[in-house]
Amino acid sequence: MWSSKPARQKIFHWTVFCALALATSAVLHFQSPNLPDSDSFYHFRHAAEYRVQGLGTADFPWLTSSVITSFKSDIWYGFHLLLIPFTLIQDEILGIKLAGVAITGLFLILTGIGFKILRLRYAFILPFAAIFAAPNALFHLAMTRPHVLTSSLALIVFALILSAKKPKPWLIGLTAFVSAFLHLSLFWLPILSAIIAIGARYFTERKLHWRELVGVILGLAIAWLLRPNPIGAAHLVYVQMFELLVAKFQGIPLLFGKELFPLDWGTFAKNFLPFTLVWIWTLYLAIEEWLRLKKANTEIDRQTLLLGTVIISVTYFLMTMFLARRFYDLWAVFGITLCGLILTKAKSINTRQNQQSGLATVCLITLLALIPYGLYTHARSLETANNPNEFKKVGLWLKQNTPPQTIIYNIYWDIFPKLFFWNPQGRYIRGMDPIFEYSFNPTQYWRGYYLNTGDTTNMTCPKTECTAADLEDTYEVLTKKFKANYIVVEKIRNAKFLVYALNDTRYHKVFESEGQVIFAL
Repeated sequence: MWSSKPARQKIFHWTVFCALALATSAVLHFQSPNLPDSDSFYHFRHAAEYRVQGLGTADFPWLTSSVITSFKSDIWYGFHLLLIPFTLIQDEILGIKLAGVAITGLFLILTGIGFKILRLRYAFILPFAAIFAAPNALFHLAMTRPHVLTSSLALIVFALILSAKKPKPWLIGLTAFVSAFLHLSLFWLPILSAIIAIGARYFTERKLHWRELVGVILGLAIAWLLRPNPIGAAHLVYVQMFELLVAKFQGIPLLFGKELFPLDWGTFAKNFLPFTLVWIWTLYLAIEEWLRLKKANTEIDRQTLLLGTVIISVTYFLMTMFLARRFYDLWAVFGITLCGLILTKAKSINTRQNQQSGLATVCLITLLALIPYGLYTHARSLETANNPNEFKKVGLWLKQNTPPQTIIYNIYWDIFPKLFFWNPQGRYIRGMDPIFEYSFNPTQYWRGYYLNTGDTTNMTCPKTECTAADLEDTYEVLTKKFKANYIVVEKIRNAKFLVYALNDTRYHKVFESEGQVIFAL
């Protein structure tokens, strides 16, 4: 069978596509020595700790003021197992880079598989359209983080349910399992894909495909249970999802990253306009075709595909604009899916002979214009991204000059991954999402919050709103409340605190690098 000409052509096409996917990913990750996101330092080091301590290790003792330490589990367990082979590379920064190449390349390949399942024309071109749809989505999909893969797996769950006459619940469940095993807090992605796909089939076929949803739920349950301390993992998911949503709606300033805020209209107009125009056009054409087919009661499968894809792409657009901008990569994936559906049967929308070629030409020109622009903006973004060696001197000094389990106060939560990467024997105050610290102890969170914002230096406060009577001496808080032995101060971001520490004799400067100062307490 494999010696036949069609089979050889199929293997050749897949080989070329996979090679192009990995080559594109390599270009994105090696455009600059910098890393797009600091979380990659954490994920890589945690994977290395599993390799050293064993895969059944549940404890996470590196944060002293976090529920991650309290609940002793890992919501990114599968992703860390995936990274373990890369931790064997002696040059660990190179290991992070190569892991990123593999992950972004795998995203492109899995997205291509999803488009093939949907039987889309240009299925090997559309994944590149998805990743280059907008600079922000490109930057987000070029990170060494698990959300990159869960985006493409959400597409595959959607495609498996919609594309087959008799979908295979076990295969759908397996895809959902992999997604949640990589990132448990995003367990709802396969559920949303399944609900929309099953709902679209029920609307057009009047048949409820409940077995597919059962397959998704079983896959998610196995992914949850197949990790050290699943009960602790469930607690962490609750904190990261539900407690975070409550805190956001209550207006509590958690100082989390921009990706958890809605996309502002300025950024939308600057970076998403070309993709949005193509998406709105295809959205109009899809709705027009669906109404025509529904009225004629023909091509039920096509009706289902159009309805489901319109709903899910609009859903992620609304989530991007009004909930959290981190969903723009999913909007890009399903927006390009909709474009692919229209391109696949453009002649059925309009009988004019030039309709298909005209639409394909416009989409192709848009894609070709976005690729060089995306590469340019990605390179510009990386110029100000995370220098992998920024905290190397500080981390190595702490590793070589402090005993294991020394508590080191980090003013900003986002420097924990870098300190942890270079000095895994230390213990730190805050890291990952700020909601983990707030959930652990709101009073401690507020004490650190005012130092983080730079509103205070010599005094801090344990409350949301403070009076003079509530103020506490910062040094006493650091040493007695947080039990810290050292503090890492960044010269630029902590300029006011640095002046304060240099003029207070209780702080002893023990090390200084280009960008940071370490004080013994």
